[in-house]
Amino acid sequence: MPNANSPRIAGPAVGVNPSSDLAGLRLVQSFPWVAWRRLPAGWRTARTADGTLEAVHIAVAGSRASGGWDGCSTTSSFVFTGVPTAESLRQIVSLTLASNQVEDIDIVDLKVPQGDGAVAVRGTGHVVAPERYIWTQFTLYAKGSARTDRGELVQHCLHLDDASRISLKDNAIQISDALHDRFLMSLNNP
Repeated sequence: MPNANSPRIAGPAVGVNPSSDLAGLRLVQSFPWVAWRRLPAGWRTARTADGTLEAVHIAVAGSRASGGWDGCSTTSSFVFTGVPTAESLRQIVSLTLASNQVEDIDIVDLKVPQGDGAVAVRGTGHVVAPERYIWTQFTLYAKGSARTDRGELVQHCLHLDDASRISLKDNAIQISDALHDRFLMSLNNP
């Protein structure tokens, strides 16, 4: 679980939404395709200590003697009205990472079928926290809709402590690929 020395990575829910493509953005419990089917060995579901992020799926790996974790995955679901462009999501990813002091940012568009109003963008970089170097991945998956509150936006964040990055790399790929695959399948099953 995060502790006082853990970085705080925020997302669109805290106001980093420069785009009118995502009107009325608000946090919801989840979409059926988002729920984890199976976590990699060594990962477990978690909750915030105060329970304030009930709508966020959290998984952690590793246990640090000083408190905290070696790896953390969070997934948040939002509804909105509109059809976002890849450029608008790239802008949100860039601003979100930069506002959280993420360095060496690299942003890529993920493969999605054309013409479905679907967009997926991923940014990576690292955060230097007190006595820690943390690799960070921030991904947005969006299915747009002109109908009120029918657009779906999923924010997935992955954070790996550099000391454990090599041992958790395959887990991170598995978690990310599984969510991306479920996003693609959801496009075929609206």
